Amino acid sequence: MASLSFIQLTTIHLSFLSFLQDERFIFLFAIITFALCIVLRAPTLFLIQLFLLIGVFTINTNMSFHIVELFMILQILLSIYTLFRVKRAIDYNYYLVLEKTHQAPKKYTTKGASGTKITF
Repeated sequence: MASLSFIQLTTIHLSFLSFLQDERFIFLFAIITFALCIVLRAPTLFLIQLFLLIGVFTINTNMSFHIVELFMILQILLSIYTLFRVKRAIDYNYYLVLEKTHQAPKKYTTKGASGTKITF
């Protein structure tokens, strides 16, 4: 009987696994957004994504389905915003290459600036 209670104490019930099976595309958006936040070196987006994902798993087990739907919509909007930031970073990099090869007028490299950014 003591071993049974030890097994019950060491067993973790992961109630969000059913959520992962039902809402795979939202979890896929979250993984892609995490990766893009790392590529963009955007810590604020990374933290927002982390708290959003933790919130979805926490609310999924305790609250109503309407709040979970709201978090899903927020996840999709955050993924779209992150994709927009990736597009802006790609455009910035492309224009910077055009500037440095003298194919475009100077916009980012004026007055000795190198055009580098810490985060996009």
